[in-house]
Amino acid sequence: ILSKRDGQWVLESRLGLKAKKEVMDNLLSNLKNLKGELRADSKSVFGDFQIQDNQSAHLILSGVGNKLLTHLVISFKSLNGKQNFVRVFDSNKIMLADRNILSAIGLLDKTVNLDGNYFADYGIFSLDLNSVNKIEFRAGKNRPLVLIKAAASDKNPASVWNFEPVNKKSLPDLAKVNEYLQNVAGFYAQDILDPALKSYGLEFPAKVLKLSLLKDNQPGQIQIEVGS
Repeated sequence: ILSKRDGQWVLESRLGLKAKKEVMDNLLSNLKNLKGELRADSKSVFGDFQIQDNQSAHLILSGVGNKLLTHLVISFKSLNGKQNFVRVFDSNKIMLADRNILSAIGLLDKTVNLDGNYFADYGIFSLDLNSVNKIEFRAGKNRPLVLIKAAASDKNPASVWNFEPVNKKSLPDLAKVNEYLQNVAGFYAQDILDPALKSYGLEFPAKVLKLSLLKDNQPGQIQIEVGS
């Protein structure tokens, strides 16, 4: 089950895991203005087209308020791998669609199981590295390590990172800071777990990373907590 929340597609059936934008765009593009050629109009030939209810894929589209928009029954029988036989649920009209809808869902044939990972985006967040202007890292109850980025100016055209409080004897290595942020931006999850459980040690995190952001004069923050 995929649903849209605040403009973002998520796998509702996978605890709200974010869905890949490019995969969803491709699926919706395949469904937009879908056309077909009428091939039959009788339930007696459903078997010939392998489009019975219990032998086909079902694609159900709902709108606001879970209002049913359409319920398509899609045969795994395909012509040249480029077209699917489809019908609207409770209709006897069998159409030959002008595109392969199942391939956009990751179902190449009936021997392949529907896999949520085809849609899953395991990137933990999207991060514009240039928007980060503060890094705060805390391990346990220790004093946090804080880095502040000074904005570029006429006197200093390049942005500079510094410790907070400022340590005049030791400046952060700009290359190392940028490398660290690139690593953070590349964080990927292995799986998504039930947030209702309390077995992760997140009530008292072992480590906390806060990134303060400023983009188009709009402040923001990303916080990562590591369970104890």
